[in-house]
Amino acid sequence: MVNKTLITGFLVLILAFESIAQNSVFSKSEVDIEAMAEKIRTNYGEDSLGKFYDAYLDYRRYHRALKRLESYRMSETLDSLQELDLSNCHLTEIPSFAYKCTNITSLDLSGNTIKELPDELNHLPKLRKIRLDRNVLSIKKMKVAHLSNIEEITLKSNELRTVPRRVKHLKHLKLLDVSYNDLKRVPNRVKRFKDLNSLNISGNEGLNQNFKVSRKLPNLEALYASSMQWTLIPEDVYQMTNLKKLIVRENKLINISPEIKNLNQLTELSFYKNELSELPVEIFGLTALKELDLFYNQLKEIPGEISSLVQMNSLFLAFNQISYLPESLGEMNLKQMFIHHNNLSSLPNSLSQLDALHTIRFNYNQFTEFPQSILLLKQLTFIDMSNNDIKQIPTELKGMNELEILSIDKYDNSIDDKIYAEQNEEVLTVLYGRGVNVNFGDPD
Repeated sequence: MVNKTLITGFLVLILAFESIAQNSVFSKSEVDIEAMAEKIRTNYGEDSLGKFYDAYLDYRRYHRALKRLESYRMSETLDSLQELDLSNCHLTEIPSFAYKCTNITSLDLSGNTIKELPDELNHLPKLRKIRLDRNVLSIKKMKVAHLSNIEEITLKSNELRTVPRRVKHLKHLKLLDVSYNDLKRVPNRVKRFKDLNSLNISGNEGLNQNFKVSRKLPNLEALYASSMQWTLIPEDVYQMTNLKKLIVRENKLINISPEIKNLNQLTELSFYKNELSELPVEIFGLTALKELDLFYNQLKEIPGEISSLVQMNSLFLAFNQISYLPESLGEMNLKQMFIHHNNLSSLPNSLSQLDALHTIRFNYNQFTEFPQSILLLKQLTFIDMSNNDIKQIPTELKGMNELEILSIDKYDNSIDDKIYAEQNEEVLTVLYGRGVNVNFGDPD
């Protein structure tokens, strides 16, 4: 059956080609293309180009899916597959050939209208993961058999207001992804998932201070709660004492409760893209942390107590307003430091003690000289010093035999820059000769 989106796509394509029939779009100038776009917007509505593009993407996605589906049907080696991708094929049921894929561990049914997860899936002994994203028309009434092997199911973007009742039949779930739905609460039926250790509720803005999961899922180890519009982390989260991973990216957090001290098993913590201006001292009591992501906040300083995080190997502090880093950083066991896009003009001398550090990015700061403490770290493989005001590349870099990537600034045509370019030529020649990849400017 031809999908409504597909029909819409073809109609919009016809209208678009009709408007450019006199001259091929491929030979038009940018001005003419913009004029053509304006004509389409005027004749067919302000959002017509967006709709046209969306319809075009849907068509391309469907076209690729049909090719993929046909190749599966013709295949004589289905039993060698480890993943079966049936996404965006406009299916209402799982095709019979799927049950010949006896070695698959993952089945992607996203973008369809699948009405049943039948008992026959138990005949795929290695199947552990099912994706049912964007099955909006069928997910709420879907029949689900008692599937003993399924450990992961994703139900992303299905306009769900609660976890579907029949999902309870998947009693051995370890991962449940219900992100980007319309959940207002997490129902009591999730208690049935005794083995569940990972829950993704991201994008469910209705789950705010009514969020209550700790008693229902006392063994949860990973919680993903990004894009929730949270200004405060719900108190219930601080009662989830078995958490090892807490991801609350792209919210509107302005502070963190001292109760975070309860989460002393955390190994990964992300506050990426929030509005934090300070950190509670209790966060530095989470001594199991290995990764702390504070990208894109409003931090101006980092307390010296951070050195108590002795197991941390990745520190993400970029895109803040930090002008000072404490000497105690040198007491840590960091392997990666991302401190770019801040207001730093110097680094602590103690950084020279970070003998496990292999990556440091301090680009987009206010350095005028290369930090001396970094020159003693002979094990560094990646240095980004670009977009500062550092003109002189230190000769000590020639002795960094492990260096693989160096990012520096381009030189302009000024007299001063030409002088520095000549002075730096010897260092760069040695680095080039050793195969170092020298980038001019921010690699991102």
